[in-house]
Amino acid sequence: PKLTLDRIDVNGPYSPENCRWATSKEQSQNMRKNVVITVNGESMCLKAATEKLGLSYTTTWQRIRKLGWSVERALTEPVK
Repeated sequence: PKLTLDRIDVNGPYSPENCRWATSKEQSQNMRKNVVITVNGESMCLKAATEKLGLSYTTTWQRIRKLGWSVERALTEPVK
């Protein structure tokens, strides 16, 4: 129910080995334009990481993309 076909590797082909059924949220987190980061050895899009850590996506994105902060600093420095 409410699942659509999604490529696991967005740069790969539409083939049985590279496709899965996914929710719209999963698909939105699997796009080329997403910022992918690694947290504790796990790669994920920035949106998923901020949700998992209880942080503001907008603030974290601005710290990384606009201010040039490292991922570690953007995720750990308190908001003033």
